[in-house]
Amino acid sequence: MRNQTTIAAFVLTACALLASASADDTANQTPPSRTAVLMRVEDKPSGVALDATIDMENFATNDASLKQLRTTLGAKALVSGSGKNGVILSVIVEKEDGAHLSSEAWMRKIMKAADDSSEFDASGVACFDGTDDMPSGGLTNANYHAFPVAGGWCFDIHASQVSDREEEGYFSKRVFRAMVESFRVGAYHNGSFADHPTEVVDQLHAVLSKHPDWKAAAEGAMAAKPADWIPAFVAWEASSVFRAPAADVTALGDKVVALLEAAKPTDQKACFAWASVGEAQGAALHAAGKFKPAVERLKRALEVAPAASPALRGAVAYALARACAKAGTGREAVAALKTAIECDASRREAAASEVDFTVIKTRPDFKSLLGAPAPKK
Repeated sequence: MRNQTTIAAFVLTACALLASASADDTANQTPPSRTAVLMRVEDKPSGVALDATIDMENFATNDASLKQLRTTLGAKALVSGSGKNGVILSVIVEKEDGAHLSSEAWMRKIMKAADDSSEFDASGVACFDGTDDMPSGGLTNANYHAFPVAGGWCFDIHASQVSDREEEGYFSKRVFRAMVESFRVGAYHNGSFADHPTEVVDQLHAVLSKHPDWKAAAEGAMAAKPADWIPAFVAWEASSVFRAPAADVTALGDKVVALLEAAKPTDQKACFAWASVGEAQGAALHAAGKFKPAVERLKRALEVAPAASPALRGAVAYALARACAKAGTGREAVAALKTAIECDASRREAAASEVDFTVIKTRPDFKSLLGAPAPKK
């Protein structure tokens, strides 16, 4: 569990999830999607974001729906929306503040007076079935809650539908259970679920769900596959989420890099993880004033960073430019900055006020790159 200082540094932000309530709201809708990003919690000191996804067919968003829910629940409300066959989805979240809650304990806290016979399980997640037949019209209110807990956060996933039990498309417990089993929580220094292999997504979710025993779970996975970079990468990401000692995070990062150097994968998602670790380690070396080692680590990260991931390549190249400038290699700094700007044009404006570039600001090639006229000879 995160300490209070760390918890206070987390900022909850809504991430594009909220559904249509009526045809009059179509102007506020985004296109339907299969997988929805439910939540992002940003830890500014560590730079790690906690994300969550769940599969829901034909999910569409609506800002007005979330605004109404937040009027009642405040920042706890993350999602309000609907999908195929009129299934309505809402999600709330609370941070753990005190003793760790299991999924079952979290359910009982929310459903205080619930009938125990209505409880069921979905792959270790405590769930509640509140389905009942409506008094008239032959309709049923299919009504379910799931209570996953991961990464120090407690979720309440609520989905419901009013329909005829006999109609095709009825929202059964089986369908809801499949939704819950698709729920994933992750924490990534760079990118999100789509940027990483499925094995990373699944294993990281499993480790985060073991909190506060995440470390034992991560170490057990590494021991089972000592030559596999994925369990080590998962442990590295989780160690940042749970604020492990800096030396432990560094050691895990070194292990990931060594395993990837040995494996030399060419898969884009594996290379994304490789570059992500290198970027983070380069930043740590830079912060410690170890500029030449930072340059070497960041050069390697840039070499393996996928061309299809311009945001990551831009971040690595910009970090390399800063490290080169501080290491006294101005020409390399400008070359790296050029790459960063090609990946992300906003880097040009950032570079103009970057303190680390003070030592190269008089270089003609630096001025030219930033758009300032070079001095006449």
